[in-house]
Amino acid sequence: MKKTKFLLLTILAIVINTSLTSCKDSSKGDTSQIETPQEEVEAPKKEASTADMVVGNWILSNMELKVDEDAGKDDKMVQFAKEMMKEFIGKFHYDFNADKTSKITMQGLGSGGEDKTENGTWSLSSDNKIISISGNNGKEETFNVVSTGSKELVLSKSEEGMGETILTLTKK
Repeated sequence: MKKTKFLLLTILAIVINTSLTSCKDSSKGDTSQIETPQEEVEAPKKEASTADMVVGNWILSNMELKVDEDAGKDDKMVQFAKEMMKEFIGKFHYDFNADKTSKITMQGLGSGGEDKTENGTWSLSSDNKIISISGNNGKEETFNVVSTGSKELVLSKSEEGMGETILTLTKK
């Protein structure tokens, strides 16, 4: 009986000792042994501005011509313009940098078939509806910003007597 009582007290002492040493005193700031389930809380995401969405490397993925009624009278000219536009798809690369510099590369469209690069700057109007791109030759092109997204930028430009050209750029 004494051996059984001693054995039970020894086991009880081991269990109590193990329990006390496995949990640190939480009042001392160490709660590493106490696990409390916590949900991960995501920080609120800042919505990207139009300028932030424009910044990046883009490639011309589609070009569409909406012809004015008057321009549609010369079907040969319209067909020629549409065929030329097809040649530009995939060959125009637009790099819009956060510091407002830009680089436009036209693959194989230089005078000898080499790539032609135009460095310059870009800016958005205060209402984010117009993007202006200036080349190092001083010439400025303006486009209406139709839509912006993380993977696609759609711009349009109206040409008097021709119609509206819509450029779709896809992020590389």
